[in-house]
Amino acid sequence: MDEFIFILELIGTVAFASSGAMIAIEKKMDIFGVNVLGATTAVGGGIMRDIILGLTPPGAFSHPVYVLVAALTSTILFVIAYAKPTAFESRVKTDYYDKLMFWCDTAGLGIFTVVGIQAAVRAVGGENVFFFVFIGTLTSRSKTVSGYSSFNASRRFSKCRRAYRLCSASKCSR
Repeated sequence: MDEFIFILELIGTVAFASSGAMIAIEKKMDIFGVNVLGATTAVGGGIMRDIILGLTPPGAFSHPVYVLVAALTSTILFVIAYAKPTAFESRVKTDYYDKLMFWCDTAGLGIFTVVGIQAAVRAVGGENVFFFVFIGTLTSRSKTVSGYSSFNASRRFSKCRRAYRLCSASKCSR
């Protein structure tokens, strides 16, 4: 059963890393920005969940496979986007991009809600249904960035603005 959960977590990580990386690519970020937004999107909710549950260090740091998978996914998308700039501007993007991001978010939400609830049950135990639902929701909703909710859309643009300001203030843009 643990192998099955691990595979689901990897699928969710790829789905959310893709979502975050595509937003960064749309914002014309460099490879660092694409990887940061992809990895933050993929593991950010799990880090918050682990901190709330008192699990230190968070799983993303004690099991770096999730961050590595997110970085690999983000880098592959970056290479595709910049090797063939028209790849994401074609009819395929306009016809299928929104559907793909919708399904990536849907898969990630479902997977990480279940994983979050399982982590809460293992860490706390008992019958606190409200707490389990809260942690499951926090784990999944804090990861979504592709804009299918207004909360996440505003978070997405605020992340991009902050990353841009940080990079502009440093020597990244020179």
